[in-house]
Amino acid sequence: PQEPLNLPPGEIQILILNHPPEPLHPQTINNDYNTREKILDLIQKVKHEIIVEKGWLEE
Repeated sequence: PQEPLNLPPGEIQILILNHPPEPLHPQTINNDYNTREKILDLIQKVKHEIIVEKGWLEE
């Protein structure tokens, strides 16, 4: 189990695992609309889960 991230209020930490192992260049992400959308969607979901679970914001 992962240790809880003790973040200051208002800060959200996003961890992106490098998979596949070779680096994913920003240019590639920007040019691949679907990949970029998936990443943005994932970030929104994670932000929502963190905010709701922490009780910082009501749904």
